[in-house]
Amino acid sequence: MGTQASTNKYGYWDTVAEYLPHYHTRNDVLLSDILVRYIEDEEVCESDLKMIESEYGTNKQTVKEALFRLDSRLIIEAMRVMYDVKE
Repeated sequence: MGTQASTNKYGYWDTVAEYLPHYHTRNDVLLSDILVRYIEDEEVCESDLKMIESEYGTNKQTVKEALFRLDSRLIIEAMRVMYDVKE
């Protein structure tokens, strides 16, 4: 994925990428990348922009909160795999 993997500003992505099952093909990982690009004022295609505005509105704080919830789930899932912890 573009932004997260290249800048790793969000330092947990190396761990998530290593341990999250099917990382490179997951829609939730793609959504996270799209939301980060939107928040960081990077290029987002028109269809993704419409999806963001439809789902979360145009307030970046609201989008950040949605990203926080999404990434929290992804991190927890990756850590469960890393530590071999079952739900």
